Amino acid sequence: HSPRIHYQRGTLCARAVECDHNRSLNLSVHISMSTNKLELAAVTSPAGEKQYQPVAPGSPTDNMMSPCSKHLAKSRTRGVPLNIKKPAPNTTEYKLSTQVRPLPNPCGDIELVLGSQSSARKDVFHALDWKFKQIAAKIDEKLVRHEDPMEMPVLIAKAKATSLIETLKVSVGQDPVILVTCDQIVLFNNQIREKPESKEQAKEYLLSYGNKAVSTVSAVVVTHLPSGVQKSGVEVATIYWKAIPMGLVNQVVDRGEVLQSAGGFIVEDQDLNPCIKGIDRTIDSVLGMPVGLTVQLMEALVGEVEHQSTGDNSTSTPST
Repeated sequence: HSPRIHYQRGTLCARAVECDHNRSLNLSVHISMSTNKLELAAVTSPAGEKQYQPVAPGSPTDNMMSPCSKHLAKSRTRGVPLNIKKPAPNTTEYKLSTQVRPLPNPCGDIELVLGSQSSARKDVFHALDWKFKQIAAKIDEKLVRHEDPMEMPVLIAKAKATSLIETLKVSVGQDPVILVTCDQIVLFNNQIREKPESKEQAKEYLLSYGNKAVSTVSAVVVTHLPSGVQKSGVEVATIYWKAIPMGLVNQVVDRGEVLQSAGGFIVEDQDLNPCIKGIDRTIDSVLGMPVGLTVQLMEALVGEVEHQSTGDNSTSTPST
C-alpha cells in the first residue's frame, strides 16, 4: 500500500499503517549500498509477531558506507520521506538496445560535451538520441586516490572536468556548454578494482567472480560553462555471476576488450553475457553512464543556472 517511511532519530526503523486492517506495523529497514536505496529487513506487529522476513543475497558493498551515508544514518531530522524503489527485474537481455530508449535532452539547446573516451558511454548517449561532442580528458587517474570507494570516482571525474575546462576555454559571452565527466571503479570483496594491468590479472579477476557478486560504482559530474556550476552523484550496481569456465575466461581475455574496462569484464560481451545470473540495475549503470542519475543531475544543474541568471537579472535591473 506504498506506506510513507520516515527516519526517526537516526535509527533505521519506521512505522506504517496497514490500510486494510487499520493497524500499525513496525518496519525494520537497512540501507543497501549495492542498490543505493532502503530495503525491507523485517515487519513485526506491536506485539512482536514477525510478519515478514526476506532473504536477500549479500553484496560486496553492504558493509561499506560513504561519508554521505554515515551523515544520513546519524541524522536527527524527522519526517523525511524515503523513496523505496524495487531493483530492475532480472532478465536475459543484458543489452543496451533493450534497456535504454531515446529521451529528451535535459540540456535543451545547450551544447553537450561528453568528457570521456569510453565507447560504452558514447553508446549510451547515442541510445538516448542526444546530440553531443566527445572529448577525452588527459589526466593520470592513478594520482587521484581516496580510501572511500564512493568518493574516489567522484574525485577522478572532477579532475577530468578540471582538465577539460582548460581545454574548452568557454568564457563569458560565448555560447554555454554542459560538460559531463565520469569515472567508475569495481568493488569485489571490499577491494577496489580498476582496469586490469595485464592479461594475467584480467584472467584472475574474471575467475574470482564465478558464483559471486561484484559491484560497479559509477560517478557522474556535470559542469556548466562558463558559470562553473557543478553537480555530482554516484550510483552503485551489483552483478551476480554464474560459474565462469576457465576456457571462456581465456577466450574473453585474449580478445583484449576487457583490459579497457574497470574490473576486467564487459556485461555485453557475447561470451560473458550468458554467465550473468542477475543485475539489480539497468545496463547503462554497469557501463558507467547511469542514465537516471545523469538526467537528474542535468536537470538540477540547468535549474540552478537559470535561477542564478534570473537573480542576476533582477539585481541588475533598476527599479522604477
